[in-house]
Amino acid sequence: MQAPPDTSFYAKQIEHLNEELEETRSREKMLLYIFEKSLSSSILIEEDMTISLSNEKVEELFGYRKNELQGKVKWPIFIHQDDVAKMKAYHQLRREDPSKAPSEYECRMIDGNGKIQDVFLKLDMIPGTKKSLATFITVTSRKQAEKSLLERESQLSAVVNNFEGFIYTVNSDYSLEFMNARLIKRVGREACGEKCHSVIFARSTPCPWCPLLAVANGKTVKQEIIDPIDGRWHAWVSTPISGGEPGTLKKQTLITDIHDRKLAEAALLESRENLKVENRLLKSSMKDRYRFGSIIGRSPKMQAVYELIIKAAASGDNVIIYGESGTGKELVAREIHELSGAGKTPFVPVNCGAIPENLMESEFFGYKKGAFSGAIKDKPGYLDQADGGVIFLDELGEIPLPIQVKLLRAIDGGGYIPIGGSEVKTPELRIIAATNRDLISLVKNGTMRADFFYRIHVIPILLPPLRDRKEDIPLLMEYFLKSIDSTVSFTSIEPSVVNTFQRYSWPGNIREMQNALRRYLTLGQVDLDIHGAGQGCEVVPSEGPKKMTDRASIKAALNDTEKQIIIEALEKNRWHRGYTALSLGMTRKTLERRMKQYEIRGMEKPDVSL
Repeated sequence: MQAPPDTSFYAKQIEHLNEELEETRSREKMLLYIFEKSLSSSILIEEDMTISLSNEKVEELFGYRKNELQGKVKWPIFIHQDDVAKMKAYHQLRREDPSKAPSEYECRMIDGNGKIQDVFLKLDMIPGTKKSLATFITVTSRKQAEKSLLERESQLSAVVNNFEGFIYTVNSDYSLEFMNARLIKRVGREACGEKCHSVIFARSTPCPWCPLLAVANGKTVKQEIIDPIDGRWHAWVSTPISGGEPGTLKKQTLITDIHDRKLAEAALLESRENLKVENRLLKSSMKDRYRFGSIIGRSPKMQAVYELIIKAAASGDNVIIYGESGTGKELVAREIHELSGAGKTPFVPVNCGAIPENLMESEFFGYKKGAFSGAIKDKPGYLDQADGGVIFLDELGEIPLPIQVKLLRAIDGGGYIPIGGSEVKTPELRIIAATNRDLISLVKNGTMRADFFYRIHVIPILLPPLRDRKEDIPLLMEYFLKSIDSTVSFTSIEPSVVNTFQRYSWPGNIREMQNALRRYLTLGQVDLDIHGAGQGCEVVPSEGPKKMTDRASIKAALNDTEKQIIIEALEKNRWHRGYTALSLGMTRKTLERRMKQYEIRGMEKPDVSL
């Protein structure tokens, strides 16, 4: 037979369960007591919005008794009708994902007497359920604080309206909500409600630099921008501020003028960069200071010229080179261009004295096809060719007044129109000019405009004549010997020849000395007073360099010299045959006959017949 079941075990289990039940009931009573005696008005809300519990404070706040609420009404009974839809949406979102609905906010509630009250509402979901606990706190005391806040806002408003800049606030749709007094004065009206880009910047679309999207994501954005209205630099600080509605932000922007600071920073940066360039150029030139690129000379006056070349190359400003004919003004101009770091950009030399006045406008500004008889195609002018680089205006004092006016307008940003054209062209170029004339006298007698002079005369460089730096003559002789005939050594030149070269005053400067050296190599004697200038330098017979005894004939040597002179003149005038013929004192037909005789061919370009 089986033993009877042990009933004592089940009795103990039942007793234990009863004890736990009693303990649970006790805790529940305690929690209900705490809920009931809470200092805040609270209700427990079911998933269907029914109020399942309410405490004593609810009766005090809203005038509803517990037996009128619990299990009988839904909680929107308290909510002002304008806020009901929002509350219902939050109620649903909170049960789908608590993070999608605010847990705290202010709202309007209606008590049992129909009175509207402003309350602060906090809602929390009961873990593991679809129930939520709502707690209401009156904000009457806060309303009193708002009065004090209004006083402080008044003080802040005075500070804002005296701010040394512009302050404005915009909504997410770019509509202005606030403008300080200084901004209102700038735009001429109080334009709240209008689009900020239209009011402040006269734009039909949002400004491309506007950080509204970043600010809407909660970021503070700092910018430094040139104001398109006044062209001045301004510092912008755009910060997010609450837009009132949940999840919305507005943008508040403070604008401060920093133009003077930016100019100072730019000047300092430019100064630093110029010093770096000068330092680099000085270091590179210290190794061989008897020459600077293709410029020869170790005299103190030439050392001073080298320093000015370095400064001019580093600055980028316009340059005027003064010097007698033959002192090497174009060499200096080219050296400045190369050292400036813009050596790959155009360098366009213009011999202003060789251009007939009636052709100056077409040469400088170009013309369009059909502009006049013979204009069979478009022709770019010197300014077109020099765009992005340097235009070298040799013999600047020969430019007539009407062309000065047009050149001044072009280089000052007003641009120019080619003959027969309609499009305004605005070249970006640097001017390096040269002259052997006294430009101040030209300004005084009215043959040069003062504004044109001052626009060009930024960095003046004075090249000394050869008679003022005779210590450089042996260096120049050696350099030219190598360039004329690499087989001839300077040591083969008789000392008497060098002495004669150093005693002569060289009215034609380096160019005359170079030609004299060529004659010496060709004829074997030094004949310097060829102009009858009375220099007191006799013809010095000489055997010449030893290599001269092997030459076939004097005529062949003279032909070589003439060929070289023609080539140099063609290169200087950019292979323009008309200008070259004028500079050589011969007719164009004679020049073309000599070119054919010496088989001279080069980078010939179409030109306008003289």
